[in-house]
Amino acid sequence: MTPAVFLDSSAIVKLSLDEPGSEWLRREVRDRVTLLFAVRVASVEVVSAIARRRKATQLPPETASALIDQVWVEFEERFSVVEISPFLVTFAMNIADIHGLRAYDAIQLAAAVDANDQRQFFGLSPLTFVSSDRELNDAARREGLFVDDPNEHPTLT
Repeated sequence: MTPAVFLDSSAIVKLSLDEPGSEWLRREVRDRVTLLFAVRVASVEVVSAIARRRKATQLPPETASALIDQVWVEFEERFSVVEISPFLVTFAMNIADIHGLRAYDAIQLAAAVDANDQRQFFGLSPLTFVSSDRELNDAARREGLFVDDPNEHPTLT
């Protein structure tokens, strides 16, 4: 994995909740990654995933609240956040059309491609797109991104 990564919401959730690939991703982010990118709307999906687990009584309310607070902090302090702009929406519409992606997936992929293009324009290394969504990963590869799927990494013991 390169030092710069774009995490989609399915990957960001793995930083907070224990899922397949969580341990690997946490280690990578802690030890190897120096710059994290995410699009602003991913924060909504992550909070939603935590709140839904709380609602289903899979997480105690106090744990869910602490994790949601952590999402707020991480999006302000840890991530280089890509904001939604008219350009990004138009680009996401084209990506949704080309790849048949769900709306938020198209927005996340458009943000990742744009961030990668900007990095390369300034002579920086390409970023790696990290997602647990196979369809989204396939589209990211077709868009020319390096891709890594946390689910493809065994749990460390």
